Amino acid sequence: MYSASGKDGKFYAIKVFFFEKFCSDAKKANEEAKHERKTIEGLNHKHLVNFVKFCDKSVITMNDGEKRNCCYNVYELMSRGSLEENLKRRGPFNEEICRFYFKQIILGLTYFHDKGYAHRDVKPGNLLFDSEYTMKLGDFGIASRLEGKDFLVKDSWGTQGFMAPECYEGEPYNGVEADLFASAIVLFKMCTGYIPFVTLDPRDNHPRTSLLQKGDFEEILNSFEKRDKFPKLSSDLKDLLKQLLMWDVKDRIKFIDVLDHKWFKGKTANRHDAV
Repeated sequence: MYSASGKDGKFYAIKVFFFEKFCSDAKKANEEAKHERKTIEGLNHKHLVNFVKFCDKSVITMNDGEKRNCCYNVYELMSRGSLEENLKRRGPFNEEICRFYFKQIILGLTYFHDKGYAHRDVKPGNLLFDSEYTMKLGDFGIASRLEGKDFLVKDSWGTQGFMAPECYEGEPYNGVEADLFASAIVLFKMCTGYIPFVTLDPRDNHPRTSLLQKGDFEEILNSFEKRDKFPKLSSDLKDLLKQLLMWDVKDRIKFIDVLDHKWFKGKTANRHDAV
């Protein structure tokens, strides 16, 4: 990702697709860029990174003078960096700030799902802050159309540690609920600085994977709470995380019910507090 100024004097983010990455196949590079453009073009929501335009052929001069053929997408510039970067710099957020931002994640995803897409890679690196520290969902490169009344996606993509268990089953799965599971991992990291699972692929036999299969989320939390300086989580937050992070999708709290959970009744930070 690069940044550049436009003719209007504003700075924008440039996502570049270099042709050599695709064995000098300009068609394949254009297809990947166009997939992302097709997904996000025409969508407009305050918690999604805004698409500006697509360029199908260009040449970029690198710092060493090398000229590289490419195409690119232009987005609004998210000048305050990613959630991942902010957590590394500031440490975990308190629950008031987590409420403020988790609600923004849910609102952005709700709009995206209503438009017929699953994001499939919800993680701190793809949650970005604009100049006013509004959080927005970005990077739509592996987003997929939701199919049918069960909102299914057919293939498994994402980032280890954020993918729901059903993503590993080799069968179509509900993309909306898988995005919600990933957002719950993000919430856990916002509040604690950790992700609770290395992977949820049952073939890897990870201890915490086995605990979640058994429905023992309390034991997973206990293993973290023994660590030095692990934040103390409220009982309401623990309950929400437990309901979000169930192994079987049928046992989880539904997307439409999340914002009605009692944890959201607590005090929420305002923009000034969250910065």
